[in-house]
Amino acid sequence: IIYAAMSLRRVRVPEGLHRTHSVLANCLPDDDSLPCVVPAERAGGRTAARLLLDQGHRRIALVGGQQDIASVERLRGFRDALRAEGVDLPKDWIVRTGGEISSGYEGAARVLDGVPAELRPTGIFCYNDRVAAGTLHCAARLGITVPGELSVVGYDDQEHMAAHLSPPLTTVALPHREMGEAAARLLLDAIDTGRTPPATVRRVACPLIGRGSVGPAPAA
Repeated sequence: IIYAAMSLRRVRVPEGLHRTHSVLANCLPDDDSLPCVVPAERAGGRTAARLLLDQGHRRIALVGGQQDIASVERLRGFRDALRAEGVDLPKDWIVRTGGEISSGYEGAARVLDGVPAELRPTGIFCYNDRVAAGTLHCAARLGITVPGELSVVGYDDQEHMAAHLSPPLTTVALPHREMGEAAARLLLDAIDTGRTPPATVRRVACPLIGRGSVGPAPAA
């Protein structure tokens, strides 16, 4: 059995899964009893930060998310990359507003609206692509050009959305297909050998999808 979740979280493992070969996908067992395949969320956060840093951004904010596993891990990776470059992340530039378009609009407004250009972020890493859509909407309402004055990075590479925003969204993709393939390989190997794989966590890389919402940091 491959037991999969729609969003990354800890799950109580149904008892029946222990009576046959089973692998979890996109979720973690609350008792660490089964192997699982999940996105490398912390590394994905580092990837997003690294992209902005490489474009010269040093005033970078994070918008969206709450205290779920993905939010926490993406922030950790984001901090890792900024810390490595000696870049400060002000506390009020971590804006936890949720995961919807309205959350992105609200969060972006907190760090952009009424703030002089020389004091506001030049890059925003968004919890997901819906939050990024709200951030783009807020920037447009405030007359802030993307990517000329503000670069925006999303997360998920949400189908039918990310590529169709204006500008098309640069984002970190969730590796849904790769997670499914990895889980299936673990399960097929277990069936072939008759041995359940060890209860380890396999993390699958989240690739960067470059589009049009990220550019060089504006000149001071």
